[in-house]
Amino acid sequence: MTDSVRDRLINSAVELLQRHGVAGTSVAGLLEHSGVARRSIYLHFPAGKCELITASVTDVGYRIGHLIEELITEQSPAEALRAFIGFWQQLLIDSEFMAGCPIAAAAYGGAEAPAARDQADRVFEH
Repeated sequence: MTDSVRDRLINSAVELLQRHGVAGTSVAGLLEHSGVARRSIYLHFPAGKCELITASVTDVGYRIGHLIEELITEQSPAEALRAFIGFWQQLLIDSEFMAGCPIAAAAYGGAEAPAARDQADRVFEH
């Protein structure tokens, strides 16, 4: 099954946030990475890049939260912590140390996307 245009935009935003942060994630870069038409951003995210970044933080926050919940219900606390650290280690290795946490990127990029920063705060709090 192929991802919807909205999902492609969100997934692209997550990947670009991981590598470039909020300031380094441009609309042009999102369009190129996702392969969607410019009007698709504004069709799905009428407020533009900031709304897309905020939605991507919500989405990835849910996914990482779900991963943590699975780990802590299936493993001891020590095993869950090791597995979570292993997840981030593998991300770093697979990206040749170019990708990081997209939620942290949104938290640091608050000046450019305050709603995304606020959403990152909520995700971290959760």
